Amino acid sequence: MELPDPGAGLLLCDHNQDLPESQPSERSLQMLWNEQQLGPDLRTTDGRVLEVLHPGTWNVAAGPDFSGARLRLGGIEIAGAVEVHRHAGDWYAHGHDRDLVYGGVVLHVVWSAAGRVDAVPGLPVLCLQARTGGIARGGGGYGTAVALVPDAEPGYPYARCVMPGACAARFAAMERDQVREFLEAAGLARFREKAEKLFCEGVRDGFEQALYAAILEAFGYRMNREPMRRLAAALPVAELRRLPEPLDRAAAVWGGAGLLPDPCLQPLPAGRRELVRSLWDRWWTAGRPPAAGGWSRCMQRPANRPERRLQAALNWLESCAWRPQSWLERVVAGSPRELLRALTLAWQQGVKTAAPAPILHAAAPLGGSRIRDLLANVALPFLYAHAVHQGKEERARLAEDAFRQLPRLQSNRHVEEMAHRLLVPASRLREVAPRAVMQQGLLKIRSDFCRGAGGICAGCPVAAELPGN
Repeated sequence: MELPDPGAGLLLCDHNQDLPESQPSERSLQMLWNEQQLGPDLRTTDGRVLEVLHPGTWNVAAGPDFSGARLRLGGIEIAGAVEVHRHAGDWYAHGHDRDLVYGGVVLHVVWSAAGRVDAVPGLPVLCLQARTGGIARGGGGYGTAVALVPDAEPGYPYARCVMPGACAARFAAMERDQVREFLEAAGLARFREKAEKLFCEGVRDGFEQALYAAILEAFGYRMNREPMRRLAAALPVAELRRLPEPLDRAAAVWGGAGLLPDPCLQPLPAGRRELVRSLWDRWWTAGRPPAAGGWSRCMQRPANRPERRLQAALNWLESCAWRPQSWLERVVAGSPRELLRALTLAWQQGVKTAAPAPILHAAAPLGGSRIRDLLANVALPFLYAHAVHQGKEERARLAEDAFRQLPRLQSNRHVEEMAHRLLVPASRLREVAPRAVMQQGLLKIRSDFCRGAGGICAGCPVAAELPGN
C-alpha cells in the first residue's frame, strides 16, 4: 500500500458501522501506533515532546497492548509498555487501575481525551484526535485507514509488528544450510545455558529437587510457571515422598497451591464431597499454609487450566514414586534416536497413571508437542548437566545429540517475532528451522541481542558474526 505523507494529516476509517464517524475502533488505533504513521512533533497532553525510538511489540495475549517500547519524553529516555484506548477514561472503564499487570505502562495512547485524561498520576497521555486530518467516510462504511493494513491481512499483526532488523538482509543472502548452521550453534549455546542453570540449582538444592522444580514449572506452561516454581520450593520432593499415603501428598499439593475446592462456595458432586473433606482435614491437620497463588486462567484452553496441569503433575509424580531423578536416569539408550523414543514413551506411560485425588476429571495424558517441550527444556539439559557433573562424557554427548535431533517444537509468539525480524520472508522459518535446536537458536538471539537492545539494531553485533562479513 502507498502510505500517505504523515505531514498531510492521517486518514482514518473503520469497518464498524456502530461507531460514530469521529471515533475509530481501538484496533485501528493499535494499527496506527504499530505503523507509527503519527506525523512529526509529537507532544503529550502535558506539553512534553515525545520521540518514539521503538514502538514496542504488539502483544496479542493478555496485558498491555505493546511491550518493550522505548521512548524519549521531554529529553529523558524511558522504556516500558504502551496501552491504547479510544477514550482516556477507558483506563478506568477497563479496570487497568486495579490490575498490577498494567503497572509497567509508560504511555497511554488515546483517540479522545474524554474522561479523566490526566487522572493517572505520572502516566503521560498522547492524544491522536488532534493530529489527524479527520475521519473520512468511505464507500460501504468506515474502512481501514489508507495508511493502515487491513485486519484480514494474513499474519497481521506479526507480519508488521516486528519489522525486519538490520541483519535480515544478511540472512536473506545466506544459503539455507548456512542459516541452519548459524541457528544450530545458537541453539546449542541456549541448551548448555539451561544445563548450567539446572546444574547450579542441583548443587544448591540437590539434583532431584532441581529436576522436580523444573518439571513442575514446565507443567505450568507459560502463564503459570512462577506459581508452580513457588509450590515446588515450598513443598520439597523429599518431604512429600516421606508422607505415608498418596492422599496426604495430594492434600499437601492441592492445599499448598490454594486450589482445594471450598464446599461452602462451590457445590460438589456427591461422590466427591467425602474426598474433598478428607483432603481438607489432612491439610489443616498438617498445619501447612498456602504456598502458591496468582494462578492465571486467562486465554487458556480448559485442558491447560492450572487445576488440570497440577493434576497431571501429581499423576506423573506418583507414577515415578516421587523420585524424578531415578526415573530419568533409568532410561537407557544407545543412540540419540533411541533416547528420544525411550524418553517419550516414559512420559506417556507416566502420565497415564490414575490420579490419587480426582478432584477434577482425570487430566489428559501429555500430547506429543508438550512432551517435546519437556525434553528440550528439562529432561535433556538435566541429563547433560548431570552427566558432565559425573564425568560421563559419552552420556553427555548422547543427550546433546538427542537435542540436536529433536523435531520441531510448537511455535510461540517469540519465535514468530524473531522470524519476522531475521527472515525475509518470514515463511522461510519452516525451511531454515526444521528442528527444535534451530527454534531455540532464534530465542537465544532474541534474549541476548534483540530484547536487550529494545528493538534498536544500531551497534548490534549479530550481523557482523554472520557469514560473508
